[in-house]
Amino acid sequence: MSRSRTTWLATPLVAVLGTLAGVLVLYFGEAALVPWLSGPGDPPCGQPDCVLGVGLQMMAAAVLLVLVAAVAGIWLGRRHRDTADRASAVLRGFVVCGYCVLAYAIQSVIAWWPK
Repeated sequence: MSRSRTTWLATPLVAVLGTLAGVLVLYFGEAALVPWLSGPGDPPCGQPDCVLGVGLQMMAAAVLLVLVAAVAGIWLGRRHRDTADRASAVLRGFVVCGYCVLAYAIQSVIAWWPK
């Protein structure tokens, strides 16, 4: 079991980088799928609304969730810094990342839901 004074830093590092990667994959994946799912013609919410409304909302949510992952990762890492080994610190980072990406996915389903 490897314990050092900086092992806790793995939690926020994994949380932030994992959340950033997950949010980017979801954002660009949805951007590619929305025209395909809506079929020919305009997007389901109308062009200006999709570009200005949902797009900005999804970008703001992505930035907010990466910041939430950073704060939660630092808080969890520092809270468990005395008892943490590297594997548990990384696992806590993945848990934070998973919850943040799940929140982004739920928010995107709500944002793209047909009105």
